[in-house]
Parts: sequence; structure tokens; C-alpha cells
Amino acid sequence: MRQHIAPYLPASAACEDPRWTAHYERLINSMVFFGVKLKIIAKYTGASSRTISQRHKDLIQKTAAQGRIPNSEPKTFTIPKDRVNAEEVLHYSLFASCYNRIESGISEVLNRGWLLVAAYETYLQMTEGMISKLGPGSAAYRLNINKAFGLTTYLSGTKELALKRCNQCGIEHLYLTSAEPEHQECPMCRIARLSKDSHPAITHDVELAKQSTK
Repeated sequence: MRQHIAPYLPASAACEDPRWTAHYERLINSMVFFGVKLKIIAKYTGASSRTISQRHKDLIQKTAAQGRIPNSEPKTFTIPKDRVNAEEVLHYSLFASCYNRIESGISEVLNRGWLLVAAYETYLQMTEGMISKLGPGSAAYRLNINKAFGLTTYLSGTKELALKRCNQCGIEHLYLTSAEPEHQECPMCRIARLSKDSHPAITHDVELAKQSTK
């Protein structure tokens, strides 16, 4: 379900300012629909727990997701040589590409909640065709928005993770800046090597989808 949360919401926009009330209302609704944890919604919208809980009941007839905010180590999002779960790392890389492109395409500092939802919406759109080509099993590795949030900690100004473009297949993928690049294989190339399929159609779909984030 696409939520269409544009126009963008700058970090300088105070939630108490009536000029931004409609923007924050749209953001709360989008975060509820995507299943963002209550604490994250509250952090980036200023809404109370009671307001967020009621919005869940009104919009999706569910209880707001509670629990700890995801917090993973940077190495979770890359491929050391001994890691076999390339599909998950591929999805992290695709989301990171969406996030960075949207952030770099707007001159103002953005509300991180808005940026999370905008990048996640773009990521879902990007991966629809890819999943159909990789097969239904690939859908199991599609990120939920709370997992995606865990990655955003390292995507804004951090030096621990970065994106680089693979010389073989052309996609961008995450790598640890503190480790040797040759120990961090491109996830698309890992999938291709294990399946003996170069996935040219999938790579093409990914590149087309990236153009929409520019």
C-alpha cells in the first residue's frame, strides 16, 4: 500500500507549528500503515503514545507495535566471505541506496521519520519486480520498516558503512569501511554465483527503479 507522503518534511519543522500540522498527520498515518514501532513514531512526530495507539485502532484496527527499537551492528548489513545470506544483504543495500539518494537530492536537513518512510516506500516499489524474478522465496528477505530503521543509524554521516558500485553487475551495495573490500562480496554477484545465473533482468529492474529516486 503506497502512502504518498510528499511533500517532504524538514527537520526544522516543529510539530507544534500549525503550518506543519497536516504534514505530521500524514507522516503519523504512513508510519502506522507501515507498522513502525510506537517509540519511533513518537520520536519523529512528537505524537503521544495515546494518540498513536488510537490512530492504530482507527486506521488498521490493530495494537501499536511495542518493544525495543532495532539496533544492529554495522557488519549485519554486509557480506563477509563466510556469510551465505546474500539476499538479506541485497535488500539492505537497496534500501540504503533509496535512503541516500532521497537525502542527497534535497538540500534541507530532513525529518528522519519522513525520510525513513519515503525511502521505504521507494524500496518496496523497487523490489516488486525483482522478487517476482528471483522467486517467492526472495520475499522472505524483504525488509520490514523496523529492520530498515535499524540500518538508518549508519546512513547519515557515519563512516562505518558506505555504498560502492559493483564493477561486475553495476548495483550499489553496502560495505564496512573498516574491513578489506575483497572480504565483502557484492550480494547480487553472490546470488548469481550460487545460482549460476547472472540475473540480467533483475539488475536492469533495480537500475530502472533507482532512477525514480533521483
